[in-house]
Order: sequence, then C-alpha cells, then structure tokens
Amino acid sequence: MKKIKSMITLIVTLCILATIALPAIKVTAVTSIKIQTCHSQNASNQICPNFKIVNTDTNSIDLTKVAIRYYFTAESTTETFNFWIDDASNISSLDIVGRFGIVNNATNADRYFELTFKKGTIPPNSSVLIKSRFAKPDYSNFDQSNDYSYNKDAFENTTGYVDWEKVTAHISGALYWGKEPSALTIQNLKAVEVDAVSVKLNWTPLVTQAVDKYAVYRNDFLIGKTQSKSGYFSDFGRNPLITYTYRVSALDSSGMEIATSDSIYVKTTNEVKVKTSYKVLALTYDPVLGPNVPTKYANQTINGVNLAQHYKNNMANRRVSELRGNVVTNSDGSMPGEFNDSSKMHRYKDQFLKNAKNIYKFASNQTIDFEFYNNKVIALNEYPPANDSNFQQNDELILEMACDPQHCSNKGCSNKDHLSTMKSNIIYDVGPHGGVDYQKMVSKQYTEFGGNSIIDLVEKGEIDAVWFLGGPPLCGFAENPLLGNRNIGLDLPDHEVFRSDKSVACSRSFFFSMILCDSRTFDANIHMFEGVMSSISDANRAGTWPRNISMYVYKENTIKPPASNELELRNYNLWGRFRTADQQGCGTNDDRFAASSPGNANVGSSHFPPNSIRGIDYGWEAPETWRPGNYVSSCADDWYSYPNLPSPPVYKMIGPYDFGAYNYYEVGTSYKEMGYTPLAYHMWWLNHLPHNPGVNSNGILNNWWYYVYDFNRFNGSSITYNVTGFPTPLPTTHNPINNEYGTEQNSSRGLEWGYWHSHNISGKNATLTMINKSTTEEAQNVKYGNNSLKAEINCSKDVESGSKGRNDIFYPLSKNAGWNLAGKTSVKFSIKPGQNFNLINGTNPIIRLCMDNGNKIEYIPKNSGIYKNYLLNPNVWNDFTVPLNGDSMWESNVIGYINPNLTGSDRTNAVNALKDTIMKKVNYVEISIGSTILTTDHDNIFSIYIDGLNFN
Repeated sequence: MKKIKSMITLIVTLCILATIALPAIKVTAVTSIKIQTCHSQNASNQICPNFKIVNTDTNSIDLTKVAIRYYFTAESTTETFNFWIDDASNISSLDIVGRFGIVNNATNADRYFELTFKKGTIPPNSSVLIKSRFAKPDYSNFDQSNDYSYNKDAFENTTGYVDWEKVTAHISGALYWGKEPSALTIQNLKAVEVDAVSVKLNWTPLVTQAVDKYAVYRNDFLIGKTQSKSGYFSDFGRNPLITYTYRVSALDSSGMEIATSDSIYVKTTNEVKVKTSYKVLALTYDPVLGPNVPTKYANQTINGVNLAQHYKNNMANRRVSELRGNVVTNSDGSMPGEFNDSSKMHRYKDQFLKNAKNIYKFASNQTIDFEFYNNKVIALNEYPPANDSNFQQNDELILEMACDPQHCSNKGCSNKDHLSTMKSNIIYDVGPHGGVDYQKMVSKQYTEFGGNSIIDLVEKGEIDAVWFLGGPPLCGFAENPLLGNRNIGLDLPDHEVFRSDKSVACSRSFFFSMILCDSRTFDANIHMFEGVMSSISDANRAGTWPRNISMYVYKENTIKPPASNELELRNYNLWGRFRTADQQGCGTNDDRFAASSPGNANVGSSHFPPNSIRGIDYGWEAPETWRPGNYVSSCADDWYSYPNLPSPPVYKMIGPYDFGAYNYYEVGTSYKEMGYTPLAYHMWWLNHLPHNPGVNSNGILNNWWYYVYDFNRFNGSSITYNVTGFPTPLPTTHNPINNEYGTEQNSSRGLEWGYWHSHNISGKNATLTMINKSTTEEAQNVKYGNNSLKAEINCSKDVESGSKGRNDIFYPLSKNAGWNLAGKTSVKFSIKPGQNFNLINGTNPIIRLCMDNGNKIEYIPKNSGIYKNYLLNPNVWNDFTVPLNGDSMWESNVIGYINPNLTGSDRTNAVNALKDTIMKKVNYVEISIGSTILTTDHDNIFSIYIDGLNFN
C-alpha cells in the first residue's frame, strides 16, 4: 500500500445512523457528475474502494452538498465498522466524513458506506481522488462476491479508475449518478419435487443478514415458516391432482416482511414413490476440556475425591459404558488409555452405526436402509446449548453437576463416590438446569456440516433424522424429541404421544433421537416406532384405523405389584392388537398404550415381550422373560403375512428361543447353558412389524416401516393414490446350484446370506461377499465350483456380554427356504479360516437347521462327552460332514416348545415329532463360529470362507 498522506480512524455504530429503504430517492436526469472507482487491493477482511469524483459540468460543484455511497453486504449483524482514508487529492482527508447505514429490502446490499464533505469544491472538468478502506472490529472476512458495488474487474494496478454506476452520487439529496440496488425480491421460486401428497419448493436465498425466517403461503394462507437459509420448504398433506398456488416471503427478526416472491402454480400428481433409503446425521458433542479444569479444580476435593481427575474419569466411564456395559478399570481406578482417545471412541461409534444399519435392514426384510451424513459420526468440540441461559454448559458447570453431591441428590444419588457409579443413561434425563436448547442446537451453522445448520440439511433433504450418540454428563437430552412445524397425526386434545416442538421452524418434522451404543438404543428407538404408530392410528380412528377389535384385557395394568387381575372388554385397532402381550403391557389403562390380554398375545411392545411376567417392567431385559420354559401362546407370526392375517389367528407357543436365546457350549468341558442378549428381542419385534409391498383395501400401507420413517408423507389416512417403488420381495425359492446351497449363488439375485451376533450389544458387524475363483488373490479360497462366501467380522469378545456370544452366518437371508430334508442323512460344508485365526482358535463350529427362531435342531462337535473344537488349522479348508441324527462326534439338540408336563417316552415322542416337523420345513441354515480372544480394537477383524454347503 502507498504511503498515506493522512489517516482518520472512525468507529461508527449503526444504531445511531439512518436506515434507508429502497427505492428511496427520485432520480434527477442530469449528468454533471460521475463516479469512477477501482480497488487498491483484494483483501478478504477489508473492503478497499477508491473513488474519483469527476465534475463533467460547466459549473463548480459544492462538495458540502455531495454524498457518495458504496453498497455491500456485512455477512454479520455487527453494528460497528472501522474506516480509514488512506489518501486524498484536491481535498484534505480531514474534511471527509464517513458513516455507515442499513439498507432494507435491497438486492445484494444490506449496508452502505457513505462519504460526505465538510468543505471544498470541484471546478469544471476536474476531479477529487479518495482512497479508503473499512473493516469489521474483529477483522472477520467479507464475501465481496455478492456485494452490489464491488467491481471484481477494476483494480488500481491494472485497469485504474473506470466509470461505475453501482456507486451512487447524490447532490442535495437527489440522485445524480449511478443506480441504487433494486428492491429486494425472492427470485426463482419453483417446485423441485412433486407427488400426490407433497410439494417441495426451492428459491434463491437472499444474501442479506436481515432475513430471520421465510414464510410460505399456499393459496394465500400461511402454512409454515422455516429458519433454514437454504431456500427449501416442503408442504405435506396435499391431495392428488390438485393445483395449488405458492409464494414465499422473507421476514426479519420482528416478523416484518422484507421481501416476497411472485406466485407459482403447482399441480400434484397421483403417485407417491416410497423411500427405501433414509439419511441420518450421526452426531456427538465431545468437548475438549477447557484450561480451567486442571487449573481451577486441580487441588479441590469433595470427600477426598479430586474433582478434575474424577471428572476426566467420569467422561471416560461414560464413553465406555455407552459402548461396553462392563468396564475393567486400571488399578488406580482410571480408564484404559484407549478410552480417553476420542478418535478411537468415535471409531467404536462408527462400528455401532454399521451394526444398527445392518440390524434395521435385516429386520425390515431389506425394505429399509440408512445412509450416514459424511459416512461417519460427526463430533462437535463444544457443549450443547442449555435451556437456561444462566447455566450454559461449560467445564465449570459440568464439574458442578457431576461432582457436587448436592446436585446429584436431585437425581437420587447419595453415594459419596457417585461419580464412579453414575449411570450413563443419566445423559438423556432432563438435568437439574432444564436440559438442552434444541432450537439453538439445530439452527446453528457448523463448518462440520459444510456451513449448514441441521435445519438446512433437513430442509434440503440431505438428512431425514438425527441420531445423537453422546455428550457430557447431565446435558438433559430427551429420548426421541420431534422437532419441526408438524405434529404426527392430528392435533387432538387427548393425544400427547408426539407433539412437535414448533419453536423449531422447519417444514419437515424430524426426530432427534438419543442413541446409546448398546441395547438400550433399540428399546428407545422402538419407543419412536410406538409413538408414531399410536399417533397416526389414533388420529385416524374414524377412518383407516377403526377400533373394531375386541379383547378382554387387564383393567389395571400396573407394573408395580400387587396388580389387580380383573379383566374388562375394550376395543383396539390393528396397531393395538399388534403389540398386545399375554400378562404385562404398559403401566396404564389408557387404550392408546400396549395392552395385556391373557391368551391373546401378539408381538408385544418395546418393554414387554409377549411372555413378560406380570408386574415386571423392562421385560425385554428381565431374566424372568428369558427363563427356560417361559412360553406363552401367541399369534405373533401371523404378522409376517400382513395384510392377509389368518382368521381366526394361528396361535403357537413362543418363548426365549423365539426371541434369540441360544445355547452356549464350553469347549473342553461338558458344560452348557442358555444365554441371551436383550437386543435379540427387539430385533425379533422389529422383524414382525409388517414389511410387505403394496397398499391394502383399507388404504393402509402393507409396510408400516414407511409410516415410521416417512411420517411427513404417510400420515395414516386412507391412501387413494398410486404408491410405487416398493423393493422387490426377497426370493421364495432357494434351490441348489451344482449341488451347493447358497455357496454357488446366482449373482443376479444379490447376496442372500445374512449375519447375526447372538450375544453382542454394541458395534459388532460383518461384511459378507461372494468371491469368485477367477480373482487371482481369492482363487485359493474357493474349494468347490466357482464361488464361496467370505465373511469378515470385526471382532471382539469385549462387547460380548459374558464372553459367550457367537457369530451366526445364515442362508437364505429371507429365512423362507421351506426345504424338506426328511430322508436326508447329513449336511456337509467346508470352512477355511482367513486372517487373524488367533481370534477364533479354540472355538467350535455349530450348525443349526431352523424352521424359525424358536424351532431348530443344532449340532455341536463332541468327543467322549466333551465339547470339542474341530476348527484347528488356519489357512486350510476344514471339511465337515454332520449326521442329521447326530452321533458320538456331533451332539444333536432339538430346540422348541415341549409340554413341560410330559415325561419318559411321552416326552421322547414329542421331541421326535418336533424334530420331524422341523426337518420337513427347514427355512434356513446357520453356521455359527465363536470368537475366543479378548481384543478391544474394532479395527481388528477375522475372516472365514464357507463353501460346499449341501444336504445328502
């Protein structure tokens, strides 16, 4: 920059300046003055305009009557700017006055920089040169690309001064040179997506900071507002083949309209295409501890506990408990170093996301899938905003809440060592200071989201939901808050299941779900399922969801015994029937909640499986539910054929094995026991939620998953339009190819193998692929024919509760083969261990022939009464021939309901009859491999190859 002759620094506060609204001044058609401009430099944190005021008239111009204005956008709400006069000719810089003003309702301008003069004249055919700069007090950047007066092609060292009509000159208040910014209007309003029930609008967002919200009008009636600055809004609940009129207005923070669009006309179609893939933002707040923690709290103790160290331990405890449930601390009580490594913990959470994705995809019969924003967990290095401004989350507050027994007493915690015993689920209980501020949380723009807010991402359709995976203790997150303009179902006075937080202005309502990296996630998530289905069915009780199913239910359904056993007759809709248990439903007699009806059990609810014990809450994890022999009569499997429910219902005995219980056999001993994981029940429940294609005669979707995840479009009302895009149903025939079942698979049908972990509650999952021997690096891993199955399983036993879980690989994925194996004598298959054989060395392969979850025959390697491991050699094929009647080398166990009153030969005959029934209808086969070594690294995987599966 040239050496300046003189400099004036002024700080001007906008609140004392005039505000102009455009158009403001009548143009006078004379050309006695013109403005030429260029820029001295192209800085990002300063704007550097140079002005040449040229007198083209025959008379002198009195500068005291002249004002020139440069229009720009501030990219902030700042009310203060600094400016400098770096150089001036033919006038003293001391006689130049600068000020800043607000421009309302103008295109590409919300501020102006004005120069006026205390004295001076410009003779005819002469000029005055002024070189200036201005900046914000914090020197944050401007974006000049959208500034009205910015000339990107005019610079002092290239073009020099050029005529520029986007800088104005006023003489005695009249416009003598240039053109003011045009009045602010919303441009390019259009419909970008239209179907029978919804219209998605898009427009060019305004660049002015004055915009607080956009309001959208349909047929001249306000239908909603959005805080998103992205220029998107979706209108739901429309009728097919109707023409609607839309316009959009921009509102300032006072609610005043500052710009509007022209109206457009949109006609809806007669078709809706279902969404099969949903986009999720996986989010965690993981603030780095501020400097005040080690300094302020380093020497402070409560009951002999150092606050700073205990807080750090508690954060690590929380992270671990979210993922493992059973943590072994170091001898000094601190966490293993890996659990203080946020990046490693986020990899654990990434694995959990993959696991959850696979569970939902399998449970929905491949009709639902998830994509994750940026394909990972997004970690924000900050505390979530608090509802109470006096108690913003920060290091000191978190320490106070986590370490002060007085605060913990509000949570019923009186243990002086309360930190080490604090439950991780305290994170989503509303804390003593009122919880988080969702409105602030979802409207803030983050660099991690590409400069978008969560509302921006939702409105644009880049995400459909938020899964919150963790934050500092006691933040006060709710389980499944619904955010946005629209409730689910009708806004009925007696309906409180889900009311949207309308302080969050967003046209697409969405869930901000609390996701803990263990089995509680699926309990909480099914609450969302239950809330949505209850809401839409209750809202449409007079139409598509009539309460016309009568059942005798427990009048008093308390979960705190003693409970009355009195029954009364009540009416339910289909959804009410679906989640009926035998003995225990939700703790209320309100018929919007799950009921219990002796002898009429269906699928049950999130807390209460069909066989829940009366008076016990959280039946899904209660040992009594999983007790061997705890069977009830249920017609749960009727729901697989929905909407073609059998009449009358088909009841059968179901119990723990149906929900996913398994038998554990300890190698080297004769010991066996039944094990279970609570997650297995929720997976069983989800798999029974109707998932067939089409719309039934009552106008209800045959796949209820779309009600849950696409509730904005499918609100439970009668469907009178075409619904398309349903996934192709899974194959129903599974014949051998070259005498192999599944391992010589036809690639055109897609991968038909599935994976399940029988006792894992966290992030364990597998990648299954069919490999071909034509691939050089895999040729040695095919034994028969041209193909084999490769299973890569991220290990480890540290997330298998009790270290007794197994990796179950099954075929076919649809579990509907219907093979009749009566007359067959053996099943054959080959397994080749791949990488990290040490992770499975010492285990044994188990094979199961399954009619369904609860009725199966399993074969376990055994020799001389001791369970053996026949999988001994790495990188070689191990061949197995298993006799279907069992022998001294393979123990055969029939699993299923046997009347407990039978003894002796009667019991033997019943077992053989069940075995014959299973053999005549084997719907899938499972090959089960255990992992045997403790590792805490989810990046460490083992692989196996399976080939030659056949029955002889």
